[in-house]
Amino acid sequence: MTIETTTPMRYAALSTLCLLLAACGSGGSIESTAVDPCAGVAGCVQVAVVDVDGDGSLDRVGVVNQAEDFINGGTPDPTTKSAGPITALVGIGQKVHRLTVESGGLTFREPAEIYRGAFAMTRTPGADLVLHTAIGQGGSDMFAVISWDGNALVTVAPPQPLIANAAGLWAMASSHGYRDSIRCTEPGEIVRVRLATSLQDGNRNLDKNGGKREEDKYTFAGGAWQPAGSENFADNSLSYTDGWSSHANAFGECKNLGRKQ
Repeated sequence: MTIETTTPMRYAALSTLCLLLAACGSGGSIESTAVDPCAGVAGCVQVAVVDVDGDGSLDRVGVVNQAEDFINGGTPDPTTKSAGPITALVGIGQKVHRLTVESGGLTFREPAEIYRGAFAMTRTPGADLVLHTAIGQGGSDMFAVISWDGNALVTVAPPQPLIANAAGLWAMASSHGYRDSIRCTEPGEIVRVRLATSLQDGNRNLDKNGGKREEDKYTFAGGAWQPAGSENFADNSLSYTDGWSSHANAFGECKNLGRKQ
């Protein structure tokens, strides 16, 4: 791309446009001059470029699944791995930062499936990385939210209702009459949305009216999510045949700032 520099005003306008395209998501690939986080790391796949630390420059994000193969019918399963460590690697400038989390259950084999996006959840500028660490299999799906504390990558603990047995992971229900998702309203604020079916004779029932939607609001302050109000609404929309999945939709109401390079 050729940038004309005949006048300072034109140069400033073009520079601003380039920054807006990068920040707002112009589609296609975006170049980053940060170090390759996957260089020399077996099994590592670069999944995105995004400004993780908030300094205005694009960083490079890699993921490696270090779990053992999941043996299914005597052979390694082609899509999943057993429970084990998953590492996020971020190239910021010429330094690679790493953070490893335990999956908490059966994982997706491919790093690109583990990585779910980069969102302005806790702060701006900058982005938090979301990894789908464990498949629900009838229980809660597990996610890790990874942020930047000014010096290193850190995990962000979930709001109280989503705390998992595995330290630091977000437990998102998607079965047994419940469905959890996150809506990002603005940096530093989220809403945990829970759909629930009606309760009939002690059992969750999809076929009757009486379902509800609970929206719990949180603000991020002091390194943790703080309650900021809750509302309940009548809602019978929960369905198991609408194509919704935690993998694709648990953070579907958050704008993905990450792009491929």
